[in-house]
Amino acid sequence: MKKLISICIAVFLGINIVTSCSIVTANSIEAKYTYTIQDVQNLQNYLLTKPTKDNLAEKPYDLNDDDVWDVFDLCLMKRELLNQQKKTKMNIEVNGYTLTATLADNVSAQAFFDLLKDEPIVLELSEYGSFEKVGTLPQRLPKDDERITTEPGDIMLYQGNQITIFYGSNTWAYTRLGRINNVTQAELKEILGTGNVTITLSISD
Repeated sequence: MKKLISICIAVFLGINIVTSCSIVTANSIEAKYTYTIQDVQNLQNYLLTKPTKDNLAEKPYDLNDDDVWDVFDLCLMKRELLNQQKKTKMNIEVNGYTLTATLADNVSAQAFFDLLKDEPIVLELSEYGSFEKVGTLPQRLPKDDERITTEPGDIMLYQGNQITIFYGSNTWAYTRLGRINNVTQAELKEILGTGNVTITLSISD
């Protein structure tokens, strides 16, 4: 009897998932969809019948193409997100050191990634304000500025065509590009040194 009840519940949940939302398979999306942490949270909440932050209509959450959103899709989505994150690492070579940074999840960072994916770029950064190094990019990037109080290690886009690496703090209108990993403020300040500096940016393998 318990087994029969379990089967009925599973069937009901399957029908509920299929009928309550427009199912979109991953293969039906023309352009490759970039999954985010929010997508994982959305699907997880959906499966637990909790409210979701986003409207899930037309979301490509059926990753195994079986016309049902279930825990298998959640596992595949997490794996896809990890694979995507591997592709959004950046190396910063400066003064004999190689720092790694994780790019942000936004249009500006994606455009920055596209700028770097073919070949590394070398930039001259100038000292500014005793809290950042700033340099001009070879082309403008889309910006979505907001008032941000930066922290050491933040990498920001300024005015659409300048990159700033912060070893101190400042509050201004920036678009977030990423953040340097696993380095303290003191270490970063020492690595960047005083005055102007030359850096090489590349996509991490």
